[in-house]
Amino acid sequence: MWVNKQFSGFLCLFVLALLLSVTAAFAQEPPTEPLVLQDFEGEVTLEDVYQAVASIGEVAQNGAGALASTSDEGDWHTVGASVLNAPVDISAYNYVCFGVNDTTEANNTVGLKLVDAAGDSTERWTDNDGVGVNPRTSQNEWVTMCLNLMTYTGIDLTAIVSVQFTMFAAGVYYFDDLVAVAGEPLGAEEEVPMRYILTTVQGFEAEDTYYTDYQAEVSLGEVAYSGATSLMAFSAEG
Repeated sequence: MWVNKQFSGFLCLFVLALLLSVTAAFAQEPPTEPLVLQDFEGEVTLEDVYQAVASIGEVAQNGAGALASTSDEGDWHTVGASVLNAPVDISAYNYVCFGVNDTTEANNTVGLKLVDAAGDSTERWTDNDGVGVNPRTSQNEWVTMCLNLMTYTGIDLTAIVSVQFTMFAAGVYYFDDLVAVAGEPLGAEEEVPMRYILTTVQGFEAEDTYYTDYQAEVSLGEVAYSGATSLMAFSAEG
């Protein structure tokens, strides 16, 4: 009988402790301030990942330094950087945001890869489905972009150690103020109403998908709204 009472007492204490821990977990408020993952003002490890050189540039959104990606040829260019106080837990946040300054002809999207302590990684682009509404880059101006962390599946968001930025075209790009944000993304734009979401009929990404009809020469041009190319029409007279 004494054993049963003792066991019942331990069981009650266990259940009480469990309830308190669950209550504390639900009572924990989400973060209210952005978490700075990298401001490129102090200690940072840089990596030349693919066809680009990573350095600390003096063109900064805030402070004195930013991550510079420099390349002069080829397609796809990636640089990497460590995050502050790695590994960092960003699982309580909703978005990861950063500033980008594009010195090329601009109108580009950006790829952001998150890498965890185990070496697993996931990359999302600023125009991917589900990441949120983002602007394109603007020439020689800082633009803030944010990606929904819910889309970063397959990695451990409690142990992020580094990031990688990818641009398609060669050139010089600056990245700064990488932060994790709870709540609404920084500089959030209004969601596009469903009636305005368009279906692509022709993307102009391949040869032999167009023809000339009258007084114009047509080809695939490199100035694109999305993807790599668009339909370019040229005429000199008439």
